[in-house]
Amino acid sequence: MKLYYAPGTCAWAVHVALIWSGEPYELEEVDFGRFRDEPGVVPAEEEQGIRA
Repeated sequence: MKLYYAPGTCAWAVHVALIWSGEPYELEEVDFGRFRDEPGVVPAEEEQGIRA
């Protein structure tokens, strides 16, 4: 699983849950500037190539 996050966002709560779960995961920091033209299109997590 891959968690996309940006510092200071609510993604921290998901990160804590992943730590507690003990399951393997990857972190990838997101630059919000990349999504400026597409509001609301920031992926939260990805598993087996599927973004949710």
